[in-house]
Amino acid sequence: MVQATDPTRSTGSATPDRPTGRNQLALVSLLLAFVFPLRVLVQMLPLLLAPQSKSLPDSVPLWILNNLLNVITVPALIATLVTGHIALSQAKRYSPAQARRWMAITGLVLGYLSILTALAFYALVVITLR
Repeated sequence: MVQATDPTRSTGSATPDRPTGRNQLALVSLLLAFVFPLRVLVQMLPLLLAPQSKSLPDSVPLWILNNLLNVITVPALIATLVTGHIALSQAKRYSPAQARRWMAITGLVLGYLSILTALAFYALVVITLR
């Protein structure tokens, strides 16, 4: 008697089906997490370069970069947290060598620290202006 095999059934192999490639969202989360620290660095750069002078140096490329970072910071932080959480949940499906779990965790930690730093700064500004 010949039995029909169910294509949805597992073949009984010891390794579950794993996606090929690497966890790309973990890398995206990690890279986006550096937008806020880069923004802070760009804003502080004139003060770091000329701490003794009374006037700050004007630089058009620095001004353009600063404005660009101001526009993309909030969406980048939101995308950091979203992609970090998705990458962390997807890491379970990848092999340990390809999961890039550390990238997802680092992106999440930097994202949450950036949000806490920004909120603390804005709270300090509000308290100071009262």
